[in-house]
Amino acid sequence: MVLSIGVLTYNHVFFIRQCLESILTQRVSFDYEIVVGDDASTDGTKEILQQYQRNYPDKFVLLLGDDNQGISANYKRVLQNCHGKYIALCEGDDYWTAKDKLQKQVDFLESHPEYGFVGAYSQLLFPDGEIKEDKYDYMSKPIIENGWELYGDVFEYAKSGPVTRTVSLCFRRFIIEPFMQYEGLGNDLVLQTVLAKHSWFAKYERPMTMYRQGGVSTSRNDFEKRLYYNDWYVNNRLLQKKLFPVDCNWNEDELMDSGDYIRLQQAISEWDWRRSLGLKRILRTDVYKKKKFSKYLLGPLSCFLLWIIQKCYVS
Repeated sequence: MVLSIGVLTYNHVFFIRQCLESILTQRVSFDYEIVVGDDASTDGTKEILQQYQRNYPDKFVLLLGDDNQGISANYKRVLQNCHGKYIALCEGDDYWTAKDKLQKQVDFLESHPEYGFVGAYSQLLFPDGEIKEDKYDYMSKPIIENGWELYGDVFEYAKSGPVTRTVSLCFRRFIIEPFMQYEGLGNDLVLQTVLAKHSWFAKYERPMTMYRQGGVSTSRNDFEKRLYYNDWYVNNRLLQKKLFPVDCNWNEDELMDSGDYIRLQQAISEWDWRRSLGLKRILRTDVYKKKKFSKYLLGPLSCFLLWIIQKCYVS
């Protein structure tokens, strides 16, 4: 098997057909499988997947969960069930726009053994239908060769943030095999840190994929969204440190404080001064003790003044 395509779904009934059709219409000269992990969808996604499996029984491997396990556990089982030499990823609400994406990526990896993972530029699709270009332009200027941006060693970039969108990613399976037991490997920050530690990176110079914005439920308020992302970020950082303790020696107290500081701001926004003071007392590091909403929080009156400042800032 040359390529496994990992697809993660959860309640993607309005998007999953577009995702799967963008995979099935790829023009390739090699064999591939589509490994789909559905995290106990309740909106009809599972039934659509079963229909595709009936139509393409030689292509689809369905992993249908009985209980919702979360994205990290879903990624883990999808990756563990991918048997191709290479793995490409596409979450169920994203899709590919270039029909030659897979062929170009596999051809490049076949002819450049020193490169372990490749990406492509993406476009961003917003809920209102607007499409914007998405460029990762914070890395040093690459060498250009036949449409490919050759970045080489990107570990110092990758450990701080992904160097390409997951929807554009294609990589050598053997690189991640020693790390398959870790839940959280599929999260883009950790996955690309692992790939960058052990290989080089290249990126195709034109957009080939569509990344759908708005992944966090719109029913969450602003603080819930921030805490949701922060928890994801902290868990990724802690796993990075576990895997690469020398290269990723993050300050764990600062990581813990990042969430508590958001909770402190939330308590101030609700004018809950007792809870605010309690959260201030558990902050561990000077980085967060010296921030505005902790430094000037002294009692009920200061909590009220900070509440006014926060309201003015938000408005």
